[in-house]
Amino acid sequence: MIPAYRRPLCINRLSMNETAPPSDRVAKPERGDETRDADVRIVALLCVGLLILIGGVLLLLGGIYDYFIARQTRSGGPFSVPAVTRQLPPEPRLLVNPTRNLQEMRAREDEVLHSYGWVDRQAGIVRIPIDRAIDLLVERGLPARTTGDRESSWPGLFQHGRIMNYPPCCAR
Repeated sequence: MIPAYRRPLCINRLSMNETAPPSDRVAKPERGDETRDADVRIVALLCVGLLILIGGVLLLLGGIYDYFIARQTRSGGPFSVPAVTRQLPPEPRLLVNPTRNLQEMRAREDEVLHSYGWVDRQAGIVRIPIDRAIDLLVERGLPARTTGDRESSWPGLFQHGRIMNYPPCCAR
């Protein structure tokens, strides 16, 4: 006999005990094709039962619908209260006509982009049309930075033309 502490947790009696009586042995199923087909009568009865169930549910729902329609016509009221009375949302109604508001906003933006005007009169800053700004940019070119400007803007960042440390805004 094996002591309890050395005994496996799960023992298959038939694999370990080949001398078991034939009534305890389970026959292994043979591999291969099925020997029986599904019973056609049972499958047909299930399909007919399912169709009867679906038909019953449809009839029940149709009866409930007719009941509610008859009840509504007897009461004489409208079918839907919100369809009859339209209530405005509470104040402030910010976008009463969104299409018109969008058109007005784009017209104001186009006015700013295509006209001259003051941005800050005391500082002498003016606004010029975008087409004129593009022409001036092509004519004069972009201002170039010298290496002294680059190094003074971020000390310790550039060394021998290479980025050594990240600036505080881009630190990882």
